[in-house]
Amino acid sequence: MPKTAVDKTSIAQALNELRIKSKLSQEKLAQQIGISDRYVRNIESGKSMPSFDIVRRWFFATKATKRDIFSIIQMAPKTELHDEA
Repeated sequence: MPKTAVDKTSIAQALNELRIKSKLSQEKLAQQIGISDRYVRNIESGKSMPSFDIVRRWFFATKATKRDIFSIIQMAPKTELHDEA
């Protein structure tokens, strides 16, 4: 499972970069996507892996490009990033 840890870190860093590029604070992003700022911090630090729905809302709030989206989705282990139905 070491690959999963690397993927988690890569995803966390990529999501953090999207937020910073969008000039959103963790608090503002959290408000926009309906999660706590603590959860944003946990995602960006790699402590938590967000659901597909959270990542989708993150992309929308940060106005992610198709390239950003494709890059991050490719990093995600299929067993980690999933849709919470």
